[in-house]
Parts: sequence; C-alpha cells; structure tokens
Amino acid sequence: MILVSNLNSNIRKIDYDEYLHLFTEYGSRIITDAQREGRFVIDANNSNIIDNLYLWLTRHPKCPWNVDKAFYLCGSIGSGKTTLMKTFLAIINDVSDYIVPMYQSYLFHEEIKKYGLTYFKTRPIFVDELGREQLEIYVNGVRVRPMEDLIGLRYEYGAATFFTSNFKLETLSQGYDENGRKIGYGKYIGDRIAEMCNIVIMPGSSRRK
Repeated sequence: MILVSNLNSNIRKIDYDEYLHLFTEYGSRIITDAQREGRFVIDANNSNIIDNLYLWLTRHPKCPWNVDKAFYLCGSIGSGKTTLMKTFLAIINDVSDYIVPMYQSYLFHEEIKKYGLTYFKTRPIFVDELGREQLEIYVNGVRVRPMEDLIGLRYEYGAATFFTSNFKLETLSQGYDENGRKIGYGKYIGDRIAEMCNIVIMPGSSRRK
C-alpha cells in the first residue's frame, strides 16, 4: 500500500530554488504537451499553494497542512488546478520515483470495468475533475456508484488519493434533491474525502484565453 507518508518521506533532498525551477519547467512542459501557448507562471493566485506544497513535500514543521494527507484542490473552471496538480505530481515522481497516474473522473467507470475496483484500492492515484462523472451507472444490469465505491474503498485502506474539482466539497457532500434525483455523493463520502485530503481552494478566475 502507498500511503501519503510513503510519498513524502522517501524523497531525495530538494531545496526551494530547485523546487521552483522544476515547477516552472514541468508546468511549462505540461502546457506545451496540451498544445497550449505560453509557459507556467507562478503568480499571486498560485504562489502560496506552491510554497505550501513544498513544505508538505519536505514534511516541514511549518507546513499549514497535514503532511499525512493528500489534496482535494478545488477552484473555478480554468483556474489552473489540473496543471498545478500534474506539475506537483511530476515533481513527486522526480524526487521519489513514485508515479501517481491521472484519471479523468468521467471516464473512471471504464477503468473499473476493465480492471475491477479492487485494482485501485491501494495504489496512489490522481482523480481529475471530481464531480463531472455520472454519479450512477449500470453494469450488467446492476447499479454502480463508481466514485463513491472507489472513495469508500480507498478510505478503508488509507491510500494516497489526489483530487481536483470545480466543486466545493460541501456541494459534492449533498445526496439527493427534493425530487429524489442524485446530485452528490452524500455526507458519508464527503466526510471521508475530508479525512483523506487537505482541502485547498485555488483562487482566481480562468487562465484560458
């Protein structure tokens, strides 16, 4: 099992200047790979998060977050959440040799169909755009709630799970509306995400042009 403590306690020494260099280089590479123009920019909207991620990575005693939890990073559409998280996880790979694969939430049910849910119970993963997926699907006539099942299982094993989302956790912690329509995961799963992750708000509006 890959716990968060394994990720950030088995890293090579990295100083702050090297960390910032890697952030701009990897971030720029991710932008280029996505066929977007420009380079990764550290600015007022992301600099505090990037600094605190360094403190988390090095398990610094002044880190304002729980160093034994992963992250639920939420913010407005286009604010740079996915690029930031992919960049940070690339740095984790660089300094620890742990690879944290990314999965799109709205395609994750296909991964479950292919590999089975238990395949994902302990390995570290990054789920992008949590809340955009179908909340309920049917597999061979059986109703399945893929993301709820995934989160519940990974919570039990304490697996390192990173999320980005356009939704605040309070929104996804809703259950059903007055018409019985499912609109979120419910408080049970919301509480588990809060126990698994540091909740981080990404400020700023869209960076997309």
